[in-house]
Amino acid sequence: MGKFTFKSGCYLWPYVFVLAVCIAYSCSPEEKEVSTEVEAEDVKIYYADSKPYTRWWWFATEIKKPDIEAQLDWVKQQHFGGVEVSWVYPLYRFQRKVYPNAKMDVDSSAQPWLSPEWSEMMAYTKAYCDSIGLGCDFTFGSGWPFGASYVSKEDGSKIYGDTTFEQMIHFSWEYPTHGRVINHLKKEALWRYAMPLGRGLREALKGSTSALLCESWEIKLNGSNKLWTDGFAEKFEQRFGYNIVPFMEDSLDNFPEVRYDYMQLVSDLVIDNFYRPYNQICSELGAVARVQCLASPTDLMEAYSTVDIPETEAMLNNPNF
Repeated sequence: MGKFTFKSGCYLWPYVFVLAVCIAYSCSPEEKEVSTEVEAEDVKIYYADSKPYTRWWWFATEIKKPDIEAQLDWVKQQHFGGVEVSWVYPLYRFQRKVYPNAKMDVDSSAQPWLSPEWSEMMAYTKAYCDSIGLGCDFTFGSGWPFGASYVSKEDGSKIYGDTTFEQMIHFSWEYPTHGRVINHLKKEALWRYAMPLGRGLREALKGSTSALLCESWEIKLNGSNKLWTDGFAEKFEQRFGYNIVPFMEDSLDNFPEVRYDYMQLVSDLVIDNFYRPYNQICSELGAVARVQCLASPTDLMEAYSTVDIPETEAMLNNPNF
């Protein structure tokens, strides 16, 4: 059978976020009781039942229809609710990393990324899932954070003071070709990244509704790498009334009040130029957005409120901003 496997353990979907708000108040006898009933039309149902899904790792190799059917039949027999297809690197890349002295054959048989042959396998997988009563979600790209070989330098992630900075994807379906991570503060970068994926998944998104996963925030930042984008300094001065550049030059972390203002603007830019547009893109593709906002440099509650299905492994994940 083909070299694509299930992640050990499974995710229970849909995740439910419950925010308990306690309000103390007094009510006179004349006041009407506040209804706590939820209107049916206000309830959105994204999954057919509460059965767990499993992440289905697809290592970059030739995908064959009999293998798809056999593995999905097994999933159905084990009473799972569905799968999340996650495309990653050729298996020999992992084996060489773990066993550097071993002789591993190079496998170049995979259907090219986003090619018609690749799209055919995605559409077949979704149709077969529908035929046997399984849900079928997809990661929105290969690897994470979002990136691909077709992402231009202009649309790549940026940090302050280093125009040569690039974060690359090294473990995707495209390996040994590397992909460039997008600029999460630039809406146009997300849209240009999404368009080829949308075309590649068009047929696979027919039938039952699929969720498209945006995985956790994994941009390489630390005490010296500070997120930046074109026009950031101008937006900052317009909003806060002073120039941030001298503070960036003199180590932003030495100025807590300025750093707080910086983080406010970063949060708004990420939410308005990445999370909100991502939800819109999924909707336009006929899908729903399932998103892990954990570790993003945002107001997490606001970020999670912008997406259809909030998901997390941990809330903060020790972020370095």
